[in-house]
Order: sequence, then C-alpha cells, then structure tokens
Amino acid sequence: MHTTLKTWLLVALALTPLGCATRQQLLEMETEFKARMTRMEAGLATEKKRVDELNTQLAAVRATATEATRIGTEATRIGQDARQRADAAAAKGEAVDGRVTKALVNRFNRAQVQEFRVTFETGRAELSRPAEEVLQAAVKLLAENPTYSADVVGYTDDVGGAGSNVTLSWRREEVVRRFMVERGAALNRFSFIGLGEDRAKETTAEGRARDRHVHVRVFRPAE
Repeated sequence: MHTTLKTWLLVALALTPLGCATRQQLLEMETEFKARMTRMEAGLATEKKRVDELNTQLAAVRATATEATRIGTEATRIGQDARQRADAAAAKGEAVDGRVTKALVNRFNRAQVQEFRVTFETGRAELSRPAEEVLQAAVKLLAENPTYSADVVGYTDDVGGAGSNVTLSWRREEVVRRFMVERGAALNRFSFIGLGEDRAKETTAEGRARDRHVHVRVFRPAE
C-alpha cells in the first residue's frame, strides 16, 4: 500500500508543472499519509493482539465448560450409583429385618420334642457321669436338627437360703449349658435361667433329690 501511494505521488509531481512550494506540500502529504498508515497498522496490530487474547480466553472458557460438563456427568453417574447401592442395601436390610422378626416370633412358636433331666448332690453343681451321658444325647439331638432350640432351667431344693439357692440354680444351669456348648451345640440356640427353690415342694430326702435338677427341653419350630 505504501508503494502504491508513493507511486501516485511521484506521478503527480512529474506531471504537474508546479513550483517548489507545491512539491513541498506533496512531500508533506506523503509524510502525513505514511504517519497515518503507521498508526493504522499499530492499531490493527493492537486489535489483532486483543482478538488473539480473546480467542485464547474463549478457548479456555470452552475447555473449562467442557470439563465442568464432564465433571457434572460423572457426579450424576456417581450419585445414581450411590442411590442404587443405597436402595439395594435398604432392600437387603428390610429382608434381613423380616427374617429376624420371623425368627423371633417363631422362637416362641414352637413345639416340645423331648426333655432331658439331670440331678445334683445337695449344694453342688458338678455333673455326674450319668448326667453327662444324658446331656450328650441332648447334644446329639440338636446336632441332627439344626432348627431345634433348647431351654435350660436350673432348680434347687428348699434347703438353705432363698438367695443362695438362686445362685446355685444358675451355677447348675451354666454347667449344663457349658457342657453342651463345648461339645458342639451353638450358644445362640439356648434360652436359660436359674429359678432357685421356686418349684421345690418336696420335704423328704428322696423328693428333695428330685428337686435338685436341671431340665433341658428341646423344641422344634411350629409348623
């Protein structure tokens, strides 16, 4: 563009029979045009730089928006997965609660299968050999029937204080229960208590021997 302008100015100078003042004016005009062109080019360069910066910023914004969209999509997916897992866990929990509730209800809805009874010496809580044989039969019955449960209840005669007899009855039921658990019966299949002399009615030596006992009642779930 500079070359074209200069060419036209030279042509004008050559063809026009003007004096020195006119040529000087043309030179000044050329200088002014050059200065304007320089300013325009500088302005264009500045605008181009600003446009480039804006394009860079726009690209960054687009990249950020794309990343934000990706993060949002991922967060939505994670949230949906978490919701599904929570729903599954809740459903599983409800199923477990239902089974536990049913088991607790059935715990008291059962039918007696057999009773095992062992006796003790006065004031003692040790198992005799015959007592161990009786309890081994009870263990065998439970092992062969996984749905069966058992109640273990300890008693004493009316000899001695009521408080000490309650303690003794608990010791007797415990020794029976421990014998059975040590031979394979699961502890959670037992209900147990010591009732002391609560059921003691006998006054003879033979009758009191019967009162000093623990009974193991085995139950099956009711149909």
